Order: sequence, then structure tokens, then C-alpha cells
Amino acid sequence: MITRKPPVIASTPRVPQDDDDDYEPMDPMSPISVDFSDDGSPTNVYIKGLPESTTDKQLLEMVSPFGEVISSKAIVDRPSGTCKGYGFAKFTCTESAKACIEYLKSKSYEATVARDSFYSKLKCFADLESTNLYVSNLPTNWGEERIKSIFPGYKISKCRLLVGYRGQSRGVAFVTFEGREVCDEVIEKFSGIQLNQRGHHLPLQVRYADTLAQKQLKQEQQAVGQFPKRSVLMNHKQTLEKGMRLNITKMELGPPVPLHLRNWRTPRAPPVNAPPTPPRSVISSEEDGLKDDLLVGI
Repeated sequence: MITRKPPVIASTPRVPQDDDDDYEPMDPMSPISVDFSDDGSPTNVYIKGLPESTTDKQLLEMVSPFGEVISSKAIVDRPSGTCKGYGFAKFTCTESAKACIEYLKSKSYEATVARDSFYSKLKCFADLESTNLYVSNLPTNWGEERIKSIFPGYKISKCRLLVGYRGQSRGVAFVTFEGREVCDEVIEKFSGIQLNQRGHHLPLQVRYADTLAQKQLKQEQQAVGQFPKRSVLMNHKQTLEKGMRLNITKMELGPPVPLHLRNWRTPRAPPVNAPPTPPRSVISSEEDGLKDDLLVGI
């Protein structure tokens, strides 16, 4: 039983824009009892209609009277530093989430149960004890010893380069360090740097290697088309860049050539040692004489 009323940030909530793509809410038309499971599992509540001035602390103060809160976050627009108008609050039990949703709806807020997004599930499947890093965008002519030289001063337990079925490098390696803190430092220091390799311009990518559960989740998302392969994204990016280059080239060349003039070519000058071309009248008389001889023979 709630003994005190929670603070309300604004009596008239701000109407946010319709570009909020960071959540996957349940059907708002369904009853609240349908949105909840009865297993007492933590429940994540999506709250829409927050003012631009809302902070994480204010959101926590608003939802904490309903029960124990695992986490809460007001989604902020980075360039402006203001709230986008929505946030999340995760409770330890469904009863707390129900009470929160019922109260906020009575105050003209939009509140529903938010399903965990793909990246939230991916984070839950992470191994917090892993020291295995996934290093990509490596030059394909580098070996394992050359890869180890990228991280001077760090003790590397293991380095394994991924190769194709013909033995060629795939530009990816798994590098294991001695501790979790060291891994965090390596990711912060080396991810995004440029390697001093001629003809190689891709920035180095360093992150924690996926666990088996994370790999299976990505495969499932790829199967349903919700998580496109990186190769597809890269091909799309290359297609856009190619189109931009073609447009620039067309602008430099000027307007397009009409169809009836595209196969027209300027006459080339005759070779230096070529015999002189007889006048037009001489050619015509010779052709006429040849025609007469053929007619006489017939």
C-alpha cells in the first residue's frame, strides 16, 4: 500500500516528437493485467511525456515511491542536453510497475511496459569476467606478432588471428589480456586509432568478444532481418559514396550529351605516310565507270 503520493514533475506533460525509436513498448490498447507476467520478474516501464528539464535524479524521485527501482534513465538529447520527453524505470517486481503505470496514466503521462531491446538483451548476455578482446579492421598482411606490437607495454596471454579456408587473413584477431581493468584501458586507448600502414585507412576497432549467447542472439536477429550484417551496411555505405562521386563527376563534365550525338566521333587525321586521298570528283567518275563495265558484262 502506498502511503504517500509521488512528486509529479509537470501537471501538463510535454508532448514529445514522434521520432522515439529507442524502445519497443507493448500494445498500449491492451489492459495492464495483460502486459505483466506473474513470475515477479523485474519489469521495465516506459514513460513518455516528460518535460525537457527532466533529469535522471528527478525521474528517480518520481518513480521510487512505487517500490524498489533497479535502474532509471531519462533519455537526453546530447547536442542540446535536454530530455527527449521519455525515459525508463525498471522495478524489482510487477506490482510496483503496475502501480507506477496506473498513477502516471492518471496524470496524463503515457506509461507502458517496455520490452528489452536487442542491445539490452545483448548486454545481459555479456561475460563480465571475460578478458578476450575482438580486434578488427587489421591489415590482411599482418601476422600475430605484428598484431601484438600494436599494444606495447601490455601483457598478452594469447593472440589468435582468424583466417579463411585458403589461409588468408580476415583482418580480425582475438587478443586476451591479463585483467578486466587492462581490457577496459586497451579499449579506451586503442579503439578508433589509425594504423601506420600504407594503403590501409580503416580505424582499428577493439571491443569485448561476443559470448556464445550473444552470437546466437545475433544469428536469430539476422535470420528475421532485424540485425543486418555489417557487410550489408558497408556495401550500402560504399554504394552511397560511389553515387556521390558519380554525381560530382557529372557536375564537372557538364550537361549530358544527347543520344543522337553519343556515338559521333571527330574524324581522325590520316597517318603521316598514307597516300593522299583523291578528290571527290575522281572517285565518283571511277565508280561510275566500274558500274558501266558491270552493266555491259551482264
